[in-house]
Order: sequence, then C-alpha cells, then structure tokens
Amino acid sequence: MTSASAPRSTGPQAPRRRGALLPTIIVLAVLAAIVMAMAQVWTEVQWFEHLGFTEVLVREWTTRVILFVIGFVVMGGAIWLNLHLAYSRRQIYPPTTPEERNLDRYRESVEPLRRLIMVGAPIVLGLFAGSSLSGMWRQVLTWLNREDFGVDDPQFGMDISFFVFTLPVVRSVVSLLMTIVFLSAVAALVTHYLYGGISLAPRQQRVSPAARVHLAVLAAIFVLLIAASYWLDRYSMLVSENDRFAGASFTDINANLPAKAILAGIALVVVVLFVVAAFRGTWTLPAAGIAVMIVSALVVGTAYPAVIQRFEVEPNAQEVESEYIQRNIDATLAAYGLEDLETETYSATTEAEAGQLRADSQSTASIRLLDPNIVSPTFNQLQQNRQYYGFPDTLAVDRYDIDGESRDTVIAVRELNQDGLDPAQRTWVNDHTVYTHGFGVVAAYGNTVTSDGSPAFFQQGIPSVGELGEYQPRVYFGQDTPAYSIVGAPEGTEPWELDYPDDDAPNSAVNNTYAGDGGPSIGTFFNKLLYALKFGDMQILFSDRVTEESQILFDRDPHDRVAKVAPYLTLDNRAYPAVVDMDGDESTPKDLVWIVDGYTTTNDYPYSARESLEDATTDSLTTANGLPQTVGVAPEEVNYIRNSVKAVVNAYDGEVTLYEWDENDPILDTWQNIFPGHVTPTAEISGDLMSHLRYPEDLFKVQRTLLEDYHVTDAATFYAGSNEWRIPDDPNEQGVPQPPYYLTMQMPGQETARFSLTSSFIPGGQTERNILTGFLAVDSETGDSPGEVREGYGKMRLLELPSDITVPGPGQVQNNFNANPEVSTELNLLSQGGSDVLLGNLLTLPVGGGLLYVQPVYVQSSAGTQYPLLQRVLVSFGDEIGFASTLDEALDEVFGGDSGAEAGDADVDPAEEPPADGEEPEGTTEVPAAAQERLTEALAAAQQALADGNAALAEGDFAAYGEAQDRLSAAIEDALAAEEEIAAATGEEPAAGDTATEAPADGATAEPTEGSTEG
Repeated sequence: MTSASAPRSTGPQAPRRRGALLPTIIVLAVLAAIVMAMAQVWTEVQWFEHLGFTEVLVREWTTRVILFVIGFVVMGGAIWLNLHLAYSRRQIYPPTTPEERNLDRYRESVEPLRRLIMVGAPIVLGLFAGSSLSGMWRQVLTWLNREDFGVDDPQFGMDISFFVFTLPVVRSVVSLLMTIVFLSAVAALVTHYLYGGISLAPRQQRVSPAARVHLAVLAAIFVLLIAASYWLDRYSMLVSENDRFAGASFTDINANLPAKAILAGIALVVVVLFVVAAFRGTWTLPAAGIAVMIVSALVVGTAYPAVIQRFEVEPNAQEVESEYIQRNIDATLAAYGLEDLETETYSATTEAEAGQLRADSQSTASIRLLDPNIVSPTFNQLQQNRQYYGFPDTLAVDRYDIDGESRDTVIAVRELNQDGLDPAQRTWVNDHTVYTHGFGVVAAYGNTVTSDGSPAFFQQGIPSVGELGEYQPRVYFGQDTPAYSIVGAPEGTEPWELDYPDDDAPNSAVNNTYAGDGGPSIGTFFNKLLYALKFGDMQILFSDRVTEESQILFDRDPHDRVAKVAPYLTLDNRAYPAVVDMDGDESTPKDLVWIVDGYTTTNDYPYSARESLEDATTDSLTTANGLPQTVGVAPEEVNYIRNSVKAVVNAYDGEVTLYEWDENDPILDTWQNIFPGHVTPTAEISGDLMSHLRYPEDLFKVQRTLLEDYHVTDAATFYAGSNEWRIPDDPNEQGVPQPPYYLTMQMPGQETARFSLTSSFIPGGQTERNILTGFLAVDSETGDSPGEVREGYGKMRLLELPSDITVPGPGQVQNNFNANPEVSTELNLLSQGGSDVLLGNLLTLPVGGGLLYVQPVYVQSSAGTQYPLLQRVLVSFGDEIGFASTLDEALDEVFGGDSGAEAGDADVDPAEEPPADGEEPEGTTEVPAAAQERLTEALAAAQQALADGNAALAEGDFAAYGEAQDRLSAAIEDALAAEEEIAAATGEEPAAGDTATEAPADGATAEPTEGSTEG
C-alpha cells in the first residue's frame, strides 16, 4: 500500500511581473501626440523659414507663451495663495449651532476633494487667464515698441500713441486684475465661511480676525482697481461715440470728466477705509464708504451729466457742441487721410452741343467699354484653351504701356481649374503631381473691341504671345490652386508636370519640371511623414514621385501668404495680377506677380468716427462674386486706416515682398521695430512695378463712405445734417451700393488724364430722389520712376454740384435708358433670337462741362454656349441719350452729330467681318457679324410688320393688313436664314423659339438681364 505523497514545497515565489502593455501604449500615445503636433508645428516653421519670415512665427509664439505663463501664474498663483491663506488660518472648534453642524457635514464631504480643489481650481482658472492674455500679443508688442504719432489730442495734450498703444493695454491689464482679485475674494470668502472664519448664525454672527484682514485687503485692492478704471475712463471718453458724433461731447468734458475724477478720489478714500477696517475690526466705515461710492456714482456720474445734457446742451446743442464736433471733423479727416481733400463747386451743364468734348479728348479716348465683371465668360470661351484652365469671375483693371502709350487694360490669369477635369482623371498622381499650375495671362484693351464685339486681345494664347514681352508664365501660386502640389524631380527625369497641350509635341503635351524654390523640401522620410499627417494623405509616403528633389507647395493664395507673414495687416479683398520687370533689368524675363494692398488700422484714434469695414466695403461686386470684405487682421470697426504696405507675391515661386508705402505711418513704424528688416523700403520698387501699383479699392470705399457726412467741414452745418449724401445703389442691382470704377480720365484742375478711381454721390436722408450731388476721384497714377512715387498720387478731388442744378444720378439715368422708346425697342430686338441682354457698368465722367454716363450693352445666347459680346453702347448727357453700335457713334448722337473727340472704338466697324488672322485659339468660334446684322434687321422688319398689321386691323384696312403679313413672312424667312448661318458658323443648333415668330406685340419691351459691375 502506497501512502499519498505530501505536496512538494516550491520555495518562495518570485514577485509577479507587471505587464508591459500599458506602459507601451502610453509611450506610443505620447509619441503619436508629439508627431501629430510636429506635423502642424514643424511644417509651419518650415513654411516660414522658406519665405525668410521665421522671426514672425518665433516672435508671435514666444510672446504668446510668455503672456500665457504670466496670465497662468498670476491668476493661478493668486487663487492658490488665497485658498491657502484662508484654509491655513481657519479656526478649529466643535460646532455649537445647527448652522455650524450643517457646515461640519459639508466640510466632511469636501475634505476628500480638498487637495484636488486647492490645486485644480487655480490650474483651470490659470489656463483661462493665460489663454486670454496670450491673445493680446499684438497689443503688448506694439505697446513695448511704440512710436509717437507726433500729434497731440485736443483735450489732454497727450500724443495719440497713448490712446492707440498704451491705453488699450493698461485697460486690459486693469480688467484682468479686477477679475483675478474678484475670483480670489470669492475663493477666500467661500473657504473662510466653510471653515468657520465667517458665521452668519442669527445670534452668533462673527468674522474671525484672519478672515477680516484677508477680505479687507482684497476689497481694498479691488476698490483701488476701480479707482484706476474711473481714472482711465477720462481718457476713454475721447475714443467713445455718442448719438451725433465720435469723441467726447460737451457733457462728457464738462460733467463726466470731472465726475470720473471725483469718483476715483472717493474710491481711494474707500481703499483707506478698508485698510483701516482690517485692523480696527469694524466694517462700518468701509460700508459707509461703499454707500457713498454708489450714491456718488448715481448723482455725480449719472444724474448730474443728465441734467447738464437736458437743460444746458439740448436747448443750445448747435452752439455748445460746436467745438467738439469740429474736433470730430478734424480728427476724422486726419485719421482717414482726407485732410488734403480738394473740394470744388462744379456747375455742371446739362446742355449738349456739337464739339463739346474737344477739350476732354484724352478722357473720351480712354473710356473703358469692357466690363471686367461681365466678360469673364468671353475670356473663358476664347482663351481658356482647355477645360482644366479657367479665369476668375471678376477680371482686373490695370494699365500697360503699349507702343509708348498707356492703355487701360482688362487682364486675367489663366489659372488651373482641376474641377474641369473628368472624374476619371482625378487621381492622386494627376491632382498633386501633374496638374500643378496655370499658364500665362490674357489681356485686352479696355477701351475698344473687335468688329463682332469680342475683346481686342493684345496678350493671348498658349504659349503666351503679345505685347507684354517675355515673362515667366507658369502660375504655381494664385487664387485657384490645389491645397498642395508636389513638384520637382531629379535631374534627367522625364518631366511630368503639364504645361500646356500642343498637338505638335510628343504625347500632344508640353511638360515641365519645376525649377523654382517655391516650398519646403519633402525629400526625407521624416518630412514625408509630417506632411502626410498634415494633409491626411498617406499617398505622400508611398509615391515614387516624391523624391529627394521634391518640394511641397501649400498656402498658395496670395492673401493667405501675405496674411501669415504680416499678421498685423488688414488686406484689401482684391489681389490683382501684373506682368512686371521686378529687377529693372530689361535683359531678363519679366515676372507674373500678384499685388495685394495692406492696411494698418486702429479703433482708438481720439475723436475720429468709427466705420465698419464690412459695411463700407460691401457693394454689388463683392455680393455678386462672394468676395470677402476684409482679409487678415479684420477689426469690426476702425477709426484710422492707412495703405501702409504694398505686398507682392510671385506667381512662380511664391516669394512675398512687403514694400513700405506710407513712410509716415507710426503704426507701421512700430511693427518695423518689432520685425526689423521685414518691410522693404519704397526706394527698392522697380520702375515697372511702380507703374502697376494703384490706389486701393477698399481704402477708397471706406473714405467715400465717410465723405457721405464728412464732406461737410463746418460744425454747425454738420450738426444740422442738412447736406447728407449717400452712395447710389448699383442701377443693375438695387439695394447694394455701386462699386467705384478705375478709369483713365481728366478731372477739372488736372493737366492731363490720369488713371483714377471714381465714385458718385446722391442725396442722403429719407429722400428717394436720385440726382447727382457729388463726384469723387482719386489720382491712382503712381508713375514709373524706380523707388519714387509720382507727385500727385493719392490726391483726392471732390466735385460738389450746386443745389440749384439738377443732374441725373445713376438710378435716374438707368431709368431714362430703359424708358426711352427707341432704346427699349432695340434692346427688345437684341434679346430675341435666343439671346439675353446684359447691361454693363454705368460709368460717370465729368467731361464737356457736365457729367457723361456710359454703359456698354452685351448680348449673349440664352442657351447652350454663352459668352457676352459688346453690341451696343448707351450714352447720356443731361437729357440727351445716344445708343449706337460703338461708343464713338453714340457720343456723336448725343453731341449734335460730332462730339469733338474720338472714342477708343472710333476705328471699329461693327458691320465688318472680323479679320481671319489665324491667331484665334483652337476650338473658338465667332458669330459672323454680317449674319448677325441681317438677323437684327430681319427682326426689326418683323417687329414693324407686326405693328403695322395690328394698326391695319384696328382701322379695318384688310388690304394693308395682308401686305403687312406678307412683309412679316418675308422677315421671318430672312431671320431663319440668318440663324442657320450663325448656327453653321458656331456649330450649334438654333435654340427652340429662336425665330422671329417669337417677336412680341407692338409696344412690348424686353426686360434686359441684369449685369453687374467692377471697378
């Protein structure tokens, strides 16, 4: 029998090893977080480093971090200190009342969380304070590096820089400190109450000495900050606004200003009373002081100013406010650059006579007929070349020297449009390595067209040929580019970036390898990983086209690039292209660049009127095309603005150059102290670039908005408001202001015609009367001297029309055009045959001693391929209206058969067949002018026959009715024959209903399709 064996001893067991899974997960999570952060942070560093603006990023981030730490430490430290002081000086004794026993239960509940609260609350509140303070990095940097304005305010005699740079920072600091002290007092009060330092029991109300001293000191500090706030209010009055004007009023200066000083003095007395209470053990004195503060605030700070306003100001407002209104007028004109406005009374004539425009031949010859907001489809049809190119909806207006003559130009960049590709072509390789750039510009004369109404191009095609000379045509940076492109390849690699299609080239395409320096390198595995994470696209890691020579291009919009390197600028919503010689060397190719106007602004200029940038810059152009009103640093309102910087972005390599434009702007000088060397002096602007700079649209819009009221410089008249103006609505889009227009024209007082930016005014107030009250123009010609702005640039001239002269405004003129029987009939005929009529921008020019209105009329197909062609021009002067195929003919109609001057289209014969010069891009077609003319004549004959037939029927003359029907049938046959010829030429089928049988009854008018406008 075998006995059961005893269990064997295994000896002492080794300690169980903790699994490595959790630490591994934590380490991997931390590494992933670091890599993800690097994907956002380090790629930004590379982007700024590539452009040479690393200091901008470093200075901003460093300042933000420092301010965050200060805010975190001050707020968190104050809360922690006060919680610690209140808790460490608590009184420990057994509860004796029901209230104390209840508090004891709360203390027991809170005790497990006490340490967490004592540490967590300061951290959370510190994070909030740090984030808030870090957002003030711009204000703090400008305060530390401020420059004087050299102008003193009219009340305190302090330099304007105090109000712009110092006062906002001091007010923010005082506000933050008040918040910190208030939260500290709350934390201390709750802690003292919870731990018995404060008892509110009915029979045992008490405050411990520690709690009394603690709370009294906090209260004294808080009231001291209130006193500081009262004192700062005295200065803030100068940047406030009242119902009638901006800045301090009579009541502010004579009642509120001394009241704030009195209240600050009372607050200082209360501070002393709280300090006394901390040691004397009684709250009676500080409580009385607080009561006095409240009563004083009501009596001295509220009631007394109200009495002054009611019984002294309102009965005598015009007299007593006169000084302060004048301060407002003077400051507003200075802050918006309007103090040198030249105003002239313009006794405009409304009588048209033969030869009246002879003295204005330069203006007449330069009148722009191409509406850049309408002709974009025409550019696309005639110059797009392929579906993956495109032009913007709104084209740009500039001027170029052609054959020694400055010519107004409508210009557009042929940008890449990947949406035009077939979906099957939208692969990662195509989107990011093949279709990487646009190609070239297209430019047309602004003041003339071809015989069929299409633009007269002087730069066109692919490759780009024309009058602009040799330039780098590839557009890697523009307003319609992919989120990112990867460009470049090792030497000897077959190019794969598509330049343009060419039937004679291998594979019917010309390819190119990017040779510029447009973006950070993406050749290393680490950079590939970072950018793959940044753009959420792992193809970057695995594509063979991402090589050691590859660069990645991103943030390619000119606005985005300028806004990032100059975070202190507000940008004009328009970036316009120009082909310029940047280095002044005629032997080297020119550059295609984008020009962006940058503004420095503030909302703290004493006595200056505030203006909303969004409201002032909104017009029919921005609403029709969805343009942003402001870009970059965009305060809601401003009361000071300067066009201080002209930014230039190279379309090939993305280089950003900031040129100083306003050498007397203290805000820009301050930022140059912060970022020295980042802004290039005006002296380094080449002559060719200088010739393409211009007066910016958004600045002009803001200024013209201010001039609705501030064209009045007399305080009494300003107060009465009897001469208010407003900007007229766009006649083609009611309810939206008409945009300003760029024109080459000669204002009274100018020796010659200059490239200008113009706008008009009509009566303001509650009237609907649309007559002209003023015409504003600013000289936008910068000259062509290297580093030297032409004298006279920026000169603003305002023509004020006397009240006893009635000149139609844009709305009245448009109504006169539409109501004119001859015009409405012909517009109606033009809209037949499957066509739409588009009314272009209504331009206003002060010529012939009066005001001339010019409006181009375009016609396009109502179905199928649609692109507008200029077919007629409307002209108005006084009560005279001209309507013809060319501007030159329309002017002659208005001015007695001979205007005395030639328009830019004087040599254009609409009946002439367009020349077959062989330079038209492949795939484009033009409507034969002769066929179009026959169609128009046939429709007119049909209209007349229809009217004669209706008249004969009314009179019972059946013989005449039969004859009219025969003429109608013949006219219809002619119209059909002309339509067939047009269809054969264009390759399109006639649209349904395109025959003359669709002609309306006699007297009916076609409603023209609304066009829109551009400056």
